[in-house]
Amino acid sequence: MQPLGRVTPVAIRKLDGTPPVSLGQGTAGGLSPDGRWAISILPGTPARVTLLPTGAGQARTVPANGLEAIQSPARFLPDGRQIIVNGNEANHSLRCYVLNVDGGKTRAVTPEGIPCQIVSPDGGYVLGASNTAQAAIYPINGGAPHPVPGLEPDFCAGSVVERWFGAVWLPYGTRSPPLSTGSILQPDMKIRVQELLTAAPAGVVNVAPLVMNREASQFVYSYYQVSSVLYMISDLR
Repeated sequence: MQPLGRVTPVAIRKLDGTPPVSLGQGTAGGLSPDGRWAISILPGTPARVTLLPTGAGQARTVPANGLEAIQSPARFLPDGRQIIVNGNEANHSLRCYVLNVDGGKTRAVTPEGIPCQIVSPDGGYVLGASNTAQAAIYPINGGAPHPVPGLEPDFCAGSVVERWFGAVWLPYGTRSPPLSTGSILQPDMKIRVQELLTAAPAGVVNVAPLVMNREASQFVYSYYQVSSVLYMISDLR
């Protein structure tokens, strides 16, 4: 997706090579469990969370009562009726919230300063991580967090957690050399199980975002590549 001013287009595409289908504008979030809706976050004060239909239908606004700003990732819980987002209230720090698709009270899940990255398959927990605090699993309905061994702040600083099944799998590499690759690791043992390379790595400065299947055997990812030409000028007078 390429920027259109301050807003980017949101599109959906199949993996069979057919062209993408435009759904609307914003920053793309996750798909609903039934595949009928895509989350879009529109900038502004306050920010807006919108559900874009992937087929026939009209876009729906999700109430984000009290939130001044909202950031990605935004993902559905398995019940399809709630969404997790990272946002903040006025004069407060970023944290994870649960929004009800049909309205209602916005509920904080993590402490201030701790955004969330992924939801457990049963929808009961989120993984909260930052570059200043050890990652921990937070119960969505309240309760004490459980730290995750192997996901210390220095390890999370350049990482994006993508998948949760048994263990948490973590694609990263955007802040770690080589910059042209991303790596898939199992964080409890920090085992590198896959390295993502581009066909022409010269000029690649970022490998993200990444999506993988539940078995971590297939991957789809984007990369950002910058090309330039170096000129030498001599005999200047």
